[in-house]
Amino acid sequence: MKSSIQLDHNSMTFKTDYLQLVNLLEEDDEDKWPSLLAEFDEFHLICSMFTFCSISFTPRSLNFRADRLAKGARSRSLSFSHTNTQLPS
Repeated sequence: MKSSIQLDHNSMTFKTDYLQLVNLLEEDDEDKWPSLLAEFDEFHLICSMFTFCSISFTPRSLNFRADRLAKGARSRSLSFSHTNTQLPS
């Protein structure tokens, strides 16, 4: 999300295969997860920097390409600070 802000993107939709994360971020009751309060606050702060920001669940089974790229990166112990918004040729 921070990389998208730095790249001057105003409107973003983020997808994740982690349904529990989406559910936690959508919950209004922050008392359930006090250990994650700082992360929730940072998420909401960064979201407020966009004119539109959403996060939604997409199962891995419906996103083969991203899943394959993530598995390949993990097997090579690579870490990415941001992703490019352009499609590869």
